[in-house]
Amino acid sequence: MQNFPNPFVNVTSMRFSVPGRSSSKEKVKTSIDIFDVSGRLIRRLIREDMFPGVYQVVWDGKTTEAKGAPSAIYLCRLKIGERSGTRKVLLLR
Repeated sequence: MQNFPNPFVNVTSMRFSVPGRSSSKEKVKTSIDIFDVSGRLIRRLIREDMFPGVYQVVWDGKTTEAKGAPSAIYLCRLKIGERSGTRKVLLLR
């Protein structure tokens, strides 16, 4: 997963790939969650079954309650099937 820009002020885009053949009709459980450094869930960006391919998701720097998250380092966790990875994202207000 890549995100840009990082650091960001208003929005950051996350680009990721769901592996598999693009002609596959089999969906894969996929989620992207944003956590603060203490592990508290700040925002769930996606949680759905997705076909193989390349996707882009935007985080507007807001919490689940639609409030602006404060300046901080956040952890963005991408889970695809049984695999997961985490990336640091820096929000500057």
